[in-house]
Amino acid sequence: MIMQRLGLQGERKHEAMRQFNYGKRPEFNLSKALEQLRQQCAYPHLLRLFIELQVQIAYADGTPQTKVKQLLQYSSQKLGLDNIDFSHVEAMLYGQWRQQSSQNYQQHTASRTKQTSLSEAYRILDVTENATVIEIKKAYRRKMNANHPDKLIAKGLPKEMIDLATQKTQQIKAAYEQIRKIRRF
Repeated sequence: MIMQRLGLQGERKHEAMRQFNYGKRPEFNLSKALEQLRQQCAYPHLLRLFIELQVQIAYADGTPQTKVKQLLQYSSQKLGLDNIDFSHVEAMLYGQWRQQSSQNYQQHTASRTKQTSLSEAYRILDVTENATVIEIKKAYRRKMNANHPDKLIAKGLPKEMIDLATQKTQQIKAAYEQIRKIRRF
């Protein structure tokens, strides 16, 4: 599902699989790989997107074991995300995992924005349910600014990252619209 979502095909798909398997080897140095990634990536929102993908992969087969969760949190910290930000990512994606566990991936992708609960909408925008309208609007603009595909295209990022940013932007818009309708602003 992740390979499909990333739009990886042919040799790029096989290379991703090779890298995934290499990362499972005992000699793989996670700390070094994370440090290299952090140094080479000038865009913090892409590092968060990377962590989101890792969490999605971890939840693909069900709730991950404690050791896996600890590795995800460690990776998140090494890439510069604080514990609160990681908790938001995990909570948002755990909610999505629970939601889609009874559906197949294509059905979920087509209807995900319609099925988002109100509490998940607030989590997507990283605001509390007690947030003011001004705080909600600021959070929406901040999220859209950080994830907008046009900005990533201008920076020369690959199509797969643009596609992920497009999905993320649609999710942010849907969450904002849901909150806006319910709160009537």
